[in-house]
Amino acid sequence: MLRLRLHQVWNRQRRDEELLDVEDVAAGYETRQRWNDTADWVWSAKPTHEAIVSSEDFARAQAEAAAHAHGPTVRKARSARRPYPLSGLVRCGICSRRMQGQHNHGTTYYRCRFPSEYAQE
Repeated sequence: MLRLRLHQVWNRQRRDEELLDVEDVAAGYETRQRWNDTADWVWSAKPTHEAIVSSEDFARAQAEAAAHAHGPTVRKARSARRPYPLSGLVRCGICSRRMQGQHNHGTTYYRCRFPSEYAQE
């Protein structure tokens, strides 16, 4: 049953403890949050506030979101107008950060983006 979020809801998530190493229990464990099934959620008896949208609009929006939740993602085309073949490969000799491609007067240059952080000599 689909309900509007007019009610308080408890038990949406649980904490699961997983051992870091099954062979070495002394290594400890890691706590992870996991979603409980919606049938296990506990709803308050009285509404906490007035509805902003109708039940029909809410149901339609939930169905629309579920339809697109696991759809294929479309990768956008690169927006760079000029190719920078050394992009990500050239590093600054002072700070070792990656240098940024710069096109100036028909020539490609690479420059450090952080010269303001260099110490004044």
